[in-house]
Amino acid sequence: MIRLTKKEKEKRIFDAFVTLEPNFAGEKVNCCPGQDPPDFICITKGNREIGVELVEWLHHSQTTRASSLKELEDKVKQANQPNSVKDLINKNDIILSPKGFPSKTSRNKFINELFDCLAKITLNVLEEVQINNFGNYSNLRKYLNYILISPSNFGGGISFIMGGDYSPNYALDALSEVIDKKIKKRNYPSLKPKFSELYLLIYYSSASYLNSPFIPEYDEQGIVSFVKNSLINKINLFDKIFLFFGLEPKMKVFLIYP
Repeated sequence: MIRLTKKEKEKRIFDAFVTLEPNFAGEKVNCCPGQDPPDFICITKGNREIGVELVEWLHHSQTTRASSLKELEDKVKQANQPNSVKDLINKNDIILSPKGFPSKTSRNKFINELFDCLAKITLNVLEEVQINNFGNYSNLRKYLNYILISPSNFGGGISFIMGGDYSPNYALDALSEVIDKKIKKRNYPSLKPKFSELYLLIYYSSASYLNSPFIPEYDEQGIVSFVKNSLINKINLFDKIFLFFGLEPKMKVFLIYP
């Protein structure tokens, strides 16, 4: 799998944003990468020069955790699967709920115990099965909350729950923190006079799999209202702030300030 650099990812996100909202500045623009800050510089037909800063909506402690889990997940997927578990893995979604990380020296024991445990499951899984009792598997007891196995119509596989335990406040707290950090950066007062306007684009992308599940009791408009309320009475150096849900196929852009 090819991993994009931060700049490459932001370029893709920004291009998708401009495609979706070509008149985000009130008129058509030509844009190019900036010196960071800002991330992009856009020139309007009226010759206004606009700086655009990007920031990703992420819960950083969960993201750090997810990066470690992704490394472990890759090791599990790359390991030689015993014949006794291949059919089970290929036909079912096997979801692992982690409560810790095995050290590098313990990874092989963890993986071997995982495969041995799965080998004891019937190959004909007709409905969801959850394993909570790991018996003598000391590494599974130490590092997993449970294993969830459910039939798949699209080809199975093993994956970890990346975001951690669900809480309805995690994502919104992370969003508030992202905004606060950006509007308090010391270099923006000196940067702003160089441009006709300065915009901030907050985008939601990797958090869909690196952080806790999206908040079901908030639709996008509810989140927009939350963000607008969180900006009230805050000193703000950005002329416009956009929230971009950059998840295909239903990408959406909201103007959340002013």
